[in-house]
Amino acid sequence: MTISRLETDRLILRRFENDDMEALYLLLKDEEVNTFLPWFPVKSI
Repeated sequence: MTISRLETDRLILRRFENDDMEALYLLLKDEEVNTFLPWFPVKSI
């Protein structure tokens, strides 16, 4: 059984979609967000 979406009253977990790319990029390019992550902030999509 494959679960593609998990939803509660306060949270929705789902796979990334193409429409999520800009929001994901904004997180991954932010130096403060990436301070303690094992990669460097991205420079472009």
